[in-house]
Amino acid sequence: MQRFIFLRSLAALPTVLLVTVLGLSVNPAVKAQLSFTVDNFTPNNLTITFQSGPTLTGTAPTNAASILTLFDGDNVNNGSWLNVNGLFGGDVTTANLGTATFDGNFVDATAGYITFTMTSNPSFGDTFTNDYTVSFSGSNAFIPGNVSHLSLYWGDISVDNTAVLQSTVATSAVPEPSTYAAIFGVAALGFTDYRRRRAHA
Repeated sequence: MQRFIFLRSLAALPTVLLVTVLGLSVNPAVKAQLSFTVDNFTPNNLTITFQSGPTLTGTAPTNAASILTLFDGDNVNNGSWLNVNGLFGGDVTTANLGTATFDGNFVDATAGYITFTMTSNPSFGDTFTNDYTVSFSGSNAFIPGNVSHLSLYWGDISVDNTAVLQSTVATSAVPEPSTYAAIFGVAALGFTDYRRRRAHA
């Protein structure tokens, strides 16, 4: 009897995990916004990838509508994660966000954030035609321990409160909400099975 209950619990596992993951991790409004990943973050290098598919959302900022900016996601006034004097370079591969093209010299690190400039203003709904990876390098250019999240804005939030937040990601590898959901689902199923076995012992 106990074996039957255990096997029945295992059979239900995929459904429980699917429902839990969908219930806790899916948010269409957030997923629709322009997004990026932090691929590498060390004292000497920051590599990020703008993802194709998600689109630029929000009304164009009043000022600086032709830029994207990266700030500390927890405190936009924190500039201690970026050593401006040590930062140089940046991938100059051409990339388009809608009809807006990134400049060859789009790197502008100042006051603790990074600016990406474009030749023209992008528009609501624009997206990258393909994933676009950008890498910045410099001797001790970054202090990864001083920032846990990076936020991508359309516009410059430091000078314009109409700048539009697109997405915020962790700067180090941490479990996604769906991972936590899966762990919780397995734990809950295991606990239920444990209680049943004790009740029939």
